[in-house]
Amino acid sequence: MRFVSLEEARQANHGLHLGPLNWEAVQYGSVPELGLFREFTLKQCGHRKNLEIAVCLSNFFAKAFPQRNPAIEFFSPNYDPTKDLKAHNEGAPGHCTTRSALVVTSLLSIGVPARVVQLIPADISGGHNAVEVWNGIDNWVYVDPTNGIYFQDASMLQALDKPNNVKLVLIDLPKEVDEFGRTGLYQDSSGFFHVHLNLVYPEPWLYTRVGQKQAFWPFRGVFVAVGNLRLDLGILQWVLWFGIIMCLLGLIITILRKRF
Repeated sequence: MRFVSLEEARQANHGLHLGPLNWEAVQYGSVPELGLFREFTLKQCGHRKNLEIAVCLSNFFAKAFPQRNPAIEFFSPNYDPTKDLKAHNEGAPGHCTTRSALVVTSLLSIGVPARVVQLIPADISGGHNAVEVWNGIDNWVYVDPTNGIYFQDASMLQALDKPNNVKLVLIDLPKEVDEFGRTGLYQDSSGFFHVHLNLVYPEPWLYTRVGQKQAFWPFRGVFVAVGNLRLDLGILQWVLWFGIIMCLLGLIITILRKRF
């Protein structure tokens, strides 16, 4: 895990550049490994532009498969993007991570800059995965393929800076997706939402499996967290805190015994 400041992350550019991440999206537009994604994307949404393609893909995947846990996560070392695309197009279930990974990989396959954004609450409980796509001119745009929402010409960082200035646009998803709910991170469609999150951008290799493996097994990818440094060890973190508390209690008991 690498960390960058909010100031550095606010410097928008068309490439996938953030801290130690430094890739040009155009390279993914011709690699043979993403041929199936390229063919699929051009067939479904090829006449559209960057954000329009992300919306088109979100709508397609909303209809293609139900919202449940997938058989394999895209973070898994043996994840295969091509097999995953085929499986979900045939109705295999998936959740927010699945949808975001498929949308981003599809966009990258035709050379459109896109990245998965992990939204991690400050208390590290739960979380959500969404997408940011380059608008083709001067800015990143946040798209949530699961809840069918995107920010009108604004990234998540811009939304966190000035939430009242951000307009939420609803994607026209199927009725059954609407019933799944568009709440959670968002209050309503008026432009106000409530989030206090750390943003984590994974490197493109994690979802395309194309190019040099930048990290050792089983991580296979660099994550760049935006914001303050925080310790995140999963269940080990709770064990660590429990150990610290028990040590402090033991120290207090020892001191009290000596005094009395």
